[in-house]
Amino acid sequence: MHWEYWVVTRSRNFATDGGAWNISGDAMLATLADAGAQGWELVSVYPRQSLVNYKGMTSEEIWVFKRPVDTLPG
Repeated sequence: MHWEYWVVTRSRNFATDGGAWNISGDAMLATLADAGAQGWELVSVYPRQSLVNYKGMTSEEIWVFKRPVDTLPG
């Protein structure tokens, strides 16, 4: 089986209310539902630091999706 991949970089916002991460659960669910409807399967999520001011803190997530590619001769 052959696969195609889709990589999404999702920013995380640092909130000012006591230092909690501001991640919208609704936005995550909407993204996953839309991707699933298009045949994408989430296979990995990993954190990435991208902000110099917050050394050692995760400021982004990389989401990797895959879905099968039709390989029938055509």
